[in-house]
Amino acid sequence: MSDLFASVAGQRITYAIVRIPYSGAWVADLDVDTDTVMGGKVEIKIGALSLIGTIDPRFSGAFAMNTKLRVVAGNGKIDTGLKAKDYANDLEIKMQTVVADIVREAGEVLDSTYSDPMRFGAHYVRQSAPASRLLRQMVGSSWWVDLDGVVRIGERAQAEIAEDYEVLDFDPRTKIATVSTDNPAAIRIGSVLRGRLSNPIVVLGINLLVDGDKTRLMCWGDHL
Repeated sequence: MSDLFASVAGQRITYAIVRIPYSGAWVADLDVDTDTVMGGKVEIKIGALSLIGTIDPRFSGAFAMNTKLRVVAGNGKIDTGLKAKDYANDLEIKMQTVVADIVREAGEVLDSTYSDPMRFGAHYVRQSAPASRLLRQMVGSSWWVDLDGVVRIGERAQAEIAEDYEVLDFDPRTKIATVSTDNPAAIRIGSVLRGRLSNPIVVLGINLLVDGDKTRLMCWGDHL
């Protein structure tokens, strides 16, 4: 099983679409070559790329010898509805405290290096809402559930792509590039696509398509 190009929990993936946004949680829809009932937290492997997420049983099931799964980043709980919460502290309430509570109460894991000096004053009321909406209220689009299932806060860093890739097509109207690479882990949010482009773009979203052992990345972004 370790030689499989694409797998989930050790089972062969025959087809997949992995949607990786700039902000929020990635989602993977998978066709798996098994009739085994699957659930819980799993690792998806596509070449050198590894993703940790949780199977959503509402959109998963087996039929005949094939299983279709939806896997949501991390523990799959970032959209969990949270109750309102009242904060009071004469030394002022830290944004870091509120954000950490949102992630923890939703059932997800926050990056241990996250820190924010912003304070709200001595009193703050968090409204009742899904955790994802509350995070947007706190930090805008500067949060995401990473491929390893950890919630991260901050700006996405730009990075050059260190491995070979080919831009097969580019639509300047939508700024969507179709990219081929032997290593789908080499291109991530923030990567700078230059190959065959007169005006490079920074990747702001990725749809990774897997069909057998073939992959294509649909990358959309904006010019530098």
